[in-house]
Amino acid sequence: LTYIYFDGLWLSSCDSLPPDTLPVGLKSIKEEKYLTVYPNPFENRVVVNYKGNESLSFILYNLLGKEVDISPTNISINSYELDLGDLPKGIYFLTVSDGVNRATKKLIKQ
Repeated sequence: LTYIYFDGLWLSSCDSLPPDTLPVGLKSIKEEKYLTVYPNPFENRVVVNYKGNESLSFILYNLLGKEVDISPTNISINSYELDLGDLPKGIYFLTVSDGVNRATKKLIKQ
């Protein structure tokens, strides 16, 4: 078990829940099989490949949790390109959703 106490917030892991159980009833895209995001770290652009039939939506957050405007370009049926060249260097979180499931990837801009 892992316990973390951070600034008045208590976090711990629970070994009794099934591994695919997420809080708040959210379903996660099976990232390792269906979703790839590269390159990471990146300089100007990021490519997202998805092995599903649904169209994807994207939300990008900076390290402070503020939403950053992005305009993904669909470059093929299951591939998207995000032009992120105007962003300052730093850490970002990309949330990808197919309408039912979602996944969040940590991205680093060099």
